[in-house]
Amino acid sequence: MSAMKKGDNIITIGGLHGVIESVNEDEKTITIDADNLFLTFERTAIRQVTPGETVQPENETEETKELETKEETTKKEQEKED
Repeated sequence: MSAMKKGDNIITIGGLHGVIESVNEDEKTITIDADNLFLTFERTAIRQVTPGETVQPENETEETKELETKEETTKKEQEKED
């Protein structure tokens, strides 16, 4: 449970199901999204955690990754020519 992260599915000790929106390590709290209702709980109130889908940063999409790969390939080709 120490590796809780954004996007993981959780169930609280009270039976509430939700998805982790954020983890505050300093305050030892978890904010969850339960059908667009954002609630904050102590970490100790989480009974079960199951990994959710991997959450990509908003600025990193598949298109961004493809562009970066093309740029790297072009750069390597230019280095070979030199």
